[in-house]
Amino acid sequence: MIYSNEQLIQLDIQAEMREEIIDNLAELMEEKGMISRNENFLYQVFEKEQHGTTVVAPSIAIPFGASAEVKKPTVAMARLSRPIYWDQGQPVSYVFLVAAPNQEEAKTLTEELKAKLTQPGVRQKLDDAQSPKQVLSLLH
Repeated sequence: MIYSNEQLIQLDIQAEMREEIIDNLAELMEEKGMISRNENFLYQVFEKEQHGTTVVAPSIAIPFGASAEVKKPTVAMARLSRPIYWDQGQPVSYVFLVAAPNQEEAKTLTEELKAKLTQPGVRQKLDDAQSPKQVLSLLH
């Protein structure tokens, strides 16, 4: 099951770089008590970003990391006000940051999220969402 809440979903965020978005979402997770400290978690996320793409569908990226600092497997999300170029120059408008206490849970959660986000019509619903609550309903 994908755990998130409305406080972990940000709509129409302005950002220039993927590192900025990932860092902001990790900070949000820390503020909401999902991660005790985010330094090691961020290191894990950025390591994965360097070794392979996290773009899973047109305009959707799912960076992920596993760290003992993660208290509960969680997803935070940002919808960008305008796309930014992710790895390999792919434009991304939606970033779903997955945090889990271990690699196995991180991969399972990422695959579950990917399956939901790549279903027909979901991207349009993400575009049309007017509130975090509407986005959250797509994840459950």
